[in-house]
Amino acid sequence: MIPRAIYLVSATDQTEVNADLDSVSAWLEAQPNVDASRIGIAGFCYGGRVSLLYSLHNGGMAATVIFYGSSETDPEVLKNLSGPVLGIFGGADQSIPLEEVDALESWLEAAGIPHQISIYDGQPHAFMLDAESVQTDPVQAAAWEEMLVFLDANLKAKSHQPGNRDGVRSALLMGVLCHVGI
Repeated sequence: MIPRAIYLVSATDQTEVNADLDSVSAWLEAQPNVDASRIGIAGFCYGGRVSLLYSLHNGGMAATVIFYGSSETDPEVLKNLSGPVLGIFGGADQSIPLEEVDALESWLEAAGIPHQISIYDGQPHAFMLDAESVQTDPVQAAAWEEMLVFLDANLKAKSHQPGNRDGVRSALLMGVLCHVGI
């Protein structure tokens, strides 16, 4: 299954991915309890890169989370982001070197995009294993909580109190976490 998934990732054009996510976004926006101005996107590995590229394509994402995904390198392109970016990376990631993470942070800064970059020391690529591990592994739990706090801060209606996640829902759609404020 993994080799086929790797093939599909490398063979799928970003325009196809964007079209699929446009459909997801349109569906979310059509839901009666969803505020379309408070939709964010998060992804892991390839999905992290997809999250960033989709936010650049869509222009309406209120927040973008990249878990150890490769990044866009042009500050002029990054200026098209409409919301803040959280990047979470492993300090021992052999796929995404720290130089690339540092460059992403510099590019976001040069583009004037609010951002937060976190590096989890000693963690490899894809250190977020599964939903159960988030419950049992303190590093994964911390990274997950960091994402939730970021999304809460950037997607909730201003009337919500910090730390209260009532009214914020997540759905895993197409392998990318879509987090919406409702």
